[in-house]
Amino acid sequence: MKKLLIFILSSVMIALTFSSCDYNEENFSGLDEMTTYQEAVNYEYTISESDFTTIISALRANKNAQDSATANLLSSSKIFSAAAPASSLVPYVLKSKFFGATNGSAAKVTYQYKTGSYQYYLLTQADYKTIWQQDYIYALTPSKSPQSVLPGFLSQKFPAAKEGDIKILEYLYATTDPITTEDTIEYFLENFESYEAGSGKILPVSADNSFILNKDFLGTRTWECRTYSNNKYAQVTSNASNSENQVWLITKQIDLTNAHVPSLTFDVNVGYYNADCLSILISDNFDGTEAGVATATWTDVTSSFTIPQTPTSGYGTLTSAGTLKLSAFNGKKIYVAFKYTGDGRADANPKKTTTYQIDNVVVSDIKTVSTVTDPRTQFSYYIYQGGQWNLVNASFYQLTDEDYANMGVATLSATTAPGYLPVLLKMKFPFAQEGATKVVVYKTSATKNTADEYIYKSGVWSPISLIETRTEQFVFAGWENGGWIFDPTLRVTMKKGTNPTDDYMLVVNYVKDNYGTETPSLLGYYGTSLQSEYYYGFAAYYGNISWRESDRAKDPTYAALTTAEEKQNYLDERTKEGLAVYLSLKFPDAQPKVSGVDLYCYVTTAIYNGVTTTNYVYKYQRVDGEPFGWKYIESNPL
Repeated sequence: MKKLLIFILSSVMIALTFSSCDYNEENFSGLDEMTTYQEAVNYEYTISESDFTTIISALRANKNAQDSATANLLSSSKIFSAAAPASSLVPYVLKSKFFGATNGSAAKVTYQYKTGSYQYYLLTQADYKTIWQQDYIYALTPSKSPQSVLPGFLSQKFPAAKEGDIKILEYLYATTDPITTEDTIEYFLENFESYEAGSGKILPVSADNSFILNKDFLGTRTWECRTYSNNKYAQVTSNASNSENQVWLITKQIDLTNAHVPSLTFDVNVGYYNADCLSILISDNFDGTEAGVATATWTDVTSSFTIPQTPTSGYGTLTSAGTLKLSAFNGKKIYVAFKYTGDGRADANPKKTTTYQIDNVVVSDIKTVSTVTDPRTQFSYYIYQGGQWNLVNASFYQLTDEDYANMGVATLSATTAPGYLPVLLKMKFPFAQEGATKVVVYKTSATKNTADEYIYKSGVWSPISLIETRTEQFVFAGWENGGWIFDPTLRVTMKKGTNPTDDYMLVVNYVKDNYGTETPSLLGYYGTSLQSEYYYGFAAYYGNISWRESDRAKDPTYAALTTAEEKQNYLDERTKEGLAVYLSLKFPDAQPKVSGVDLYCYVTTAIYNGVTTTNYVYKYQRVDGEPFGWKYIESNPL
């Protein structure tokens, strides 16, 4: 019995041992690796769509607004971009894939990156006003050329642009500059011809008419619409009213917000004059109600007009009352009132029953207007790079009415265009060369266009994607130092060669251009071929930096030094500066930070002292404010 128990326990232990191994292998792949890694390892990995599930889960676990927003973005579009940078997101994947990595391990990660957004934009009248700082010029011209104004316009219009964003602009362009003319602008016009006229025909008022109030505050008289000799006008009188009258005729609101030199004019005629009964008033705070007439502030401008005051036994003729400049009301919204004050009572002494007729009431402005003639539609292609909008020389093709007819459609869309455009381009450009591109502009509605860029490859026109494949390096710094981190570090080994773009030759030509004319001895030729310079000591043909005495003595500054210590310090400092010059020429677009990480560069170069050649590694940091943009950190021999 005892032996049987021992056998059973042994069997259980063996089973547990094997099942444990199976469980670890199934649920913790790489656990054995974690226990055996002793040295740094170099990995290569390509991001797959499933990896985004890992990233999204990690971001949501962080429980902050920024990471949640990034998770939402990646959920709808599983691709890295400026808004979802691989530099900060790939480490989530590396942590799950290579959790057993040791310090110093590196991973080269390949992934898809969306380089920017793509937008078609049609300039509006408001855009042209912004560009010209005035109205009515709805086109670009030679004095406001696309090349001179569009980059600045895009910067103002799209201040949140990201690196790689693309804008296809549609605009009007005139080959001649604007012509300046004077134009009359009417803010208010009423000639009364649209109203029903006749004795007792009250001039109607409403929010849709020219007048909003026609009211006698003391009696029952109104302004009426009358006609004489096929002309209609407004008329008011106290004749036979047997009462006092105060009849107001008030215009709708007249907007002078953008007025320049506005004015008020009207025609007037007087009948049976026996007293002054008509006043012209203006208010900028009237509220449009009957009660508001008494509380509003009214400016009496009657004296600015010529209104007949000669006693008559009949009527005169309608003539201009003159012009009142409304400069005092510029920038405001006003109401104009024609106020009639009469007294037709039998015992009135004197009676005030003069009849007034008014016509052609106008508030207008004369503006100097610049306009263009025969503007034509044009297109431009811009890409946002290095903090500015840069013009791309692109070939455009705008679909014609004939193209739509041949395709049997009136418009295209983002989903239907890829089915039509490759065939159309093949027909339109049968001799296209490999790599040719076209920006194709097509209608998405009767009034709107958009554009796609196509490229010709292997006999087929295909839309160009804003997605590119990138490979970046990440290093494992230890979990206590952040784990996997993005590493933008540059590493370059200088190579010999006398072509202008060869490493050492970049500095040789720099010295020629900046010091060679003044000090020819700094340049070293083989025959007529420039191969070396002695300011920094860069020798392109041999591929080294020369510290040899006979070479550097050709530099007058070096030759004037007297001690070995002075000469060695001089060589050290000139080499450091020369390599900074080299980096500024080799990497002209390098930025101090890449995805928020400081940019460093390790330069391997050879130094020849006249006897032996030794390879050194110099470390630099890209820093704004340094003479050549690169700051020396340290150097060591290999």
